[in-house]
Amino acid sequence: MMRSPDSATDDNSIGDRLGAGVRRFLRRRIPEKWRGRLGLLRGVFVKDPGEQLGRILKVARHFGDYRRVDRALFYHRFAANLILAYRLGIFEALSEGAREAREIAEFCEIEKEAAKNLLQILHSQGYVSVDGERYSATAFASEFFDSNSSVSMTPMFDVCGAYARAFPEFFEAARSGRTPSTLDIYDEAACVDELLDGVNYYIDQAARELMARVEWPAIEHFIVGSMGVSFSSLVLSKFPTAQVTYGCLPHLVERIPRLREEYDVAPNRVVEMHAHGGEPAEDQWGREAFDLVFLTKKMVLDPANDLGRKFARKSYQVLNPEGVAVFWETIYDDEAPANTDRGMEGFLDFGVSPTGPVLTNRGFQRFLTDIGYRDVEVVSCLEGATTFVVARK
Repeated sequence: MMRSPDSATDDNSIGDRLGAGVRRFLRRRIPEKWRGRLGLLRGVFVKDPGEQLGRILKVARHFGDYRRVDRALFYHRFAANLILAYRLGIFEALSEGAREAREIAEFCEIEKEAAKNLLQILHSQGYVSVDGERYSATAFASEFFDSNSSVSMTPMFDVCGAYARAFPEFFEAARSGRTPSTLDIYDEAACVDELLDGVNYYIDQAARELMARVEWPAIEHFIVGSMGVSFSSLVLSKFPTAQVTYGCLPHLVERIPRLREEYDVAPNRVVEMHAHGGEPAEDQWGREAFDLVFLTKKMVLDPANDLGRKFARKSYQVLNPEGVAVFWETIYDDEAPANTDRGMEGFLDFGVSPTGPVLTNRGFQRFLTDIGYRDVEVVSCLEGATTFVVARK
C-alpha cells in the first residue's frame, strides 16, 4: 500500500518529536562530560567505521603519550595568548581597574577588535572577568601577572617571549652550532634583560630549597655573576656577616645594581663589582679567595673553547680550603630518562648553546673529581625540574 505524502510527513514529525524527546531526556539525565564522550562514540559511525575504529585503537594503545602531546599543543596556545597579552600591556591596562575594550585598546595602542578578541580569550582562560562592557583582571591575574607584585610570574613571560622570538633562528643554530643572536649573552643587542630577570627569578625559587638541604661551610666571602644576584641574596640572608663580590661581562655588570635593588642586597654587603672578558684563566676574580663560588650554566657555553672546564678549574683555584663551588646545570641520569620538566630545562640550555655537552650524573662527578673537587653532590630541586651540583675543595 502506497503511503500518502501526508502520512509520511506525519511519521517524520512523530520521529522528530521522539528524537527531540530522547535528546532532552539525555541532556537532563547524563552529565555534560559524558554527553561529549557519547558524541565522540557516535562519531565512530560517521564515514568508514572500520577506518575510524582503527584510529581509535591506535590512540588507545598510546593514549598516555597522545594525551601529553595533545595537551602540550593546547597549552602552547594557552601560554602564547598570556605572553602576547602581557607584552601588549593588557594586564598593565587592567591594573588600574575595570575598563572598556576601547580604553584598553587605546592604552595598548592596538585595534579595538583585536583587544576584544584577546580579552575574550583571557576571559575563557579565567584571568579576566566581564561586567557589561567593562573588563577586569581576576584576583589571581592582579597578583601574578603584575610585574610589580612580589609573586609576579612575568619574568618567565619575558624569557618565553625571548625564546619565541628566537625560535626561527633555532633551525640554523642546529645546523651551524651558533647561538641564536637573540639569546647570545655575549651580544649586547640580545634579550639580555629578559634572560637576566628570568634566570634570577627562577633561581630565587629553586635555590631556596638548595639552601635548606645542603650542609654549608662558614661563608664569609663569596662570588657570583649577574645571573646569581638572587642567589647571593639568599646566601647573605643565611650568613649575616658574609659579603659578596660580583663579576661578569661588562654589559651584564652594568645591570647588577638594578638586580641588587630588586633582591634587596645592601651596599655594605658588597665587596666589589668587576667586569671581565669571559676567559677565566686570564680574568682576575676580585680578591680570589672565596668560601663559595656560584656558576650558572657555564658548562654548556662555548664548548669548542672548553669554557666549562676553564670555569670549573678557575673556581677550584680561587676557593679557600673547605670552600664549596655550586654549579647550576641540567644533569641527566646515566640510565633512566629524565623527567619532562628537566628535559624542558635542557631545551632552554639548547637555546643559549645548541652544541653544549649533555651532562650526566656520573660523568659530571668524574669531571669535577679529576680537577680535584671532593664530595660532589647532585641536588635535585623543584620536584626534579632543575639540578645544582655542589662540590667541595
